[in-house]
Amino acid sequence: MRRLRTRLLPLAPLLATVACASAAASTPHPPAHPTPVPNLTALSCSGATLGSNPILSAGETISVVVRGFAAHAAVSVRLIGRPQSQPQPAADTSGVVRVVYRIPAETSAGSHLLTLSGLPPLPAAKGINSGGDAGGMTISVVVPNVGFFHFSVNRSRSAPPCGQKPTVSS
Repeated sequence: MRRLRTRLLPLAPLLATVACASAAASTPHPPAHPTPVPNLTALSCSGATLGSNPILSAGETISVVVRGFAAHAAVSVRLIGRPQSQPQPAADTSGVVRVVYRIPAETSAGSHLLTLSGLPPLPAAKGINSGGDAGGMTISVVVPNVGFFHFSVNRSRSAPPCGQKPTVSS
């Protein structure tokens, strides 16, 4: 019998133990072109929906709304390749987080990925019947809710003016 290696991988605000059968399964990087998440909406400063893979400018301000978090859950906002944004926003009582984000002025031209991740609503725990002994335990696997916003930066045009103040910065 082949023994699987166990690795500890960071998953948003959680740590989960994962049994890895191959090195590829242990890579904690997002896919190059993630599947669009229907729970995410991105808007320009003027309120127009940005759609998928828009071309934006370095320094441009956008609004991102993601649904599906636990009520009041802390949400990590991160432009891949940069430090986590501060401060961490929190979802409202409906599990919705709204973030005003300014793309850093020094962001290079090309493709970028903004992620928003946090705890989803947690179901009530259910016990596992262990055959009648009192040593049974409950095991829960929690997968974070993650919204991916993929965009490209064009450095040959300047960011449009925007009066909205960012709620997070990186």
